[in-house]
Amino acid sequence: MLVRREAFKAVAGFCPEFRNGMEDVDFCVRLKEAGYRIFVSHESVIEHDPGQSPGRHDRNEANRELFRRRCAAVAAIWGRREWPAEYFRRYARKWWRMHPALVARALRLLLFSNASGEKKPVA
Repeated sequence: MLVRREAFKAVAGFCPEFRNGMEDVDFCVRLKEAGYRIFVSHESVIEHDPGQSPGRHDRNEANRELFRRRCAAVAAIWGRREWPAEYFRRYARKWWRMHPALVARALRLLLFSNASGEKKPVA
């Protein structure tokens, strides 16, 4: 992750309430809420030695609950607004890997949602 120092400071960095998980996702949500853009390289490869993080999953449920309390509403709106286009972008060259139910869901969201993520009335 590369972040400019001023952006990191503007959103107060990583939240210390998260323990060994989800602090990066929470951080990105706060960056986006503050108006920063986030770029992701889907071609990146990350290797992690699982032996280097003892207790890595010990606080997963507490972290998920904290994330839900802090970010669920905004993440749901962004997911409805951004996930469909990202799904099609990701599988554009591998259309045979697309799941029919997810294609239908993505199309519904693209066709019947407005910019805020709320459902449009069907005429």
